[in-house]
Amino acid sequence: MRKVIVFAGLLLFSYSLFKIISASLKFEKNFQSQIIKIVEGSVKSKIIFDAKKIFISGNIASADETNITLPAENIGELKISAQKSVYNLKKNIIELYGSVKVKGEKLYAEVERAKVILNENGKKITKIEGKGNVFIRYEEKEINSETVEIIPEKNEIILKGETEIKSGNLKVKGELVKINLKTNNVEIEKPDALIRNKR
Repeated sequence: MRKVIVFAGLLLFSYSLFKIISASLKFEKNFQSQIIKIVEGSVKSKIIFDAKKIFISGNIASADETNITLPAENIGELKISAQKSVYNLKKNIIELYGSVKVKGEKLYAEVERAKVILNENGKKITKIEGKGNVFIRYEEKEINSETVEIIPEKNEIILKGETEIKSGNLKVKGELVKINLKTNNVEIEKPDALIRNKR
């Protein structure tokens, strides 16, 4: 009788394991159709999504210690890192939290939290929105602000709130700043400038 119970238990365990693996493979196939492939903690496609831990539930992928590499039209490849991220596969939105850093050929940015909005097929950045202690280094300019929007398609960075730009001995403050990454033009709404003589 004991052997029958052990055998029935093993059979039930094997069946449960089979169902879990089948469900996992079905999920991975659905996940792959959106992002392509998970390889040793990385998601591979035009978007490279590396993380220490990835938790997946439905169309939501949450991750710790996230590193994302994305192509961005006009401004080249961007590498984004954060302590935590939530990727909504259905809406093509990645929300990032905690020490968010954006590195690219033309710019470097740090924010407390950010939202990366991808195009319909999830392969290119439409817009990056950042909030909280915004710091940007662009060419020889250092910029501090409350919020930032980076719009690759328009070659544009928009900073709102108390914004301060430092460039050499020039310091300019404004409420709204637009930077064109193609022409390097900077538009400042309600500017307040200070020029310091170097000694």
